[in-house]
Order: sequence, then structure tokens, then C-alpha cells
Amino acid sequence: MTGLLDRLVACGAITGYTREGAVDYLIAKRPTLTYSMYAGGRASRANRARFIADMTRLRGRVNIVSQVGHLAVAGGRIQRTNQVRMVVEFDHDEDFEKAIRLIQREYVAGHGREAARGSWLYPDVRVTGVRGPIAGTFQATAHHAAAIGDRFVVLTPEPAPALPGMSTSPVLLLDCWRAILSARPPVGDPA
Repeated sequence: MTGLLDRLVACGAITGYTREGAVDYLIAKRPTLTYSMYAGGRASRANRARFIADMTRLRGRVNIVSQVGHLAVAGGRIQRTNQVRMVVEFDHDEDFEKAIRLIQREYVAGHGREAARGSWLYPDVRVTGVRGPIAGTFQATAHHAAAIGDRFVVLTPEPAPALPGMSTSPVLLLDCWRAILSARPPVGDPA
């Protein structure tokens, strides 16, 4: 699976993908958000601790899942980074909505508190288990498949699977991701 997805990245058909330990959040029945960050480094650890404290304060249940990010970089190369995905499930819509606003306000690089130093300029935040739109997000599709114990996830603006046989799940992404996913060239031949 990695080889096929790497070829899609190399030809510009997708911007990247994640290899994750679990993707249950993609079919959540309750309001659920995920927030990815780098696994190592002092800034990332401080960001993770602050994020967990904030989500717990808002009555969210936090689960941490390991993943590897695969991102297209200059020269057709793929950058691979060890990451964690913070999966947060809520029972109450009002707590969930507060959490989304908090992320948009304080967990984007260059904004908010000191903990934001470990944040990304374009945070990988995925929203599932909700009905209808949420301010500051847009509808996208997560294409996912399992191979040899790993789960692979590709995000695109369109619902057609990135590869034949991949399952698809609707997700909401932060508005900052709209330009990232839309900037891709037309799908080419991944072979």
C-alpha cells in the first residue's frame, strides 16, 4: 500500500497520507475531533499536555494513536514524520463546539498561548460524528484502507476513492486545509 500511495504523492494526485494505528474516529457516532502533532520535541510535548488538559476540561475523552505522516515536499520527495493523533470524543455538542473554537483560536502556529509553539500552521484536525456544517470547516473525504496491520488514510476534497478498494468516510476539515487539498494537479497515472 505504501508504494502505491507514494506514487500518488509523487505524481501530485494526493498531497500526502497517514499510516495510523487505528481509524475508528472516521466512523464515530458521537461528536469527535482529532488533532495531529509531531511525536517528539519539547514544544510538541508541551503542546500535547496543554491540549489534553484543555480537552479534558471541556469533558472530552482523549485517546492517543501513533501515526506516520507522509507529505509531498520539494523535488518530488516524501517527508515521513512520526506523529500522534489526539482523538477526542464528546457527549455534548456545546462542549464539542467550544473545543473546535479553542483549536481554531489557540492551536494554530503563530496564534494563542505558548503551547501553540508546537502547533502546525495548517493543523490536521478531522471532525466526524456531527450533523451539518461547523463554522470554520469544510466537507472533505477520508479514504482509508488496511494493509498488513496498518491503516492508511488519504484526504481529498472529492468523494471518489484515492485507490480502488479504499473505503470512504465524510470528514470536516479546518478551512485552512481547503487550499492545500484544492491545489493538487489533476490526478495522473500513479504507475
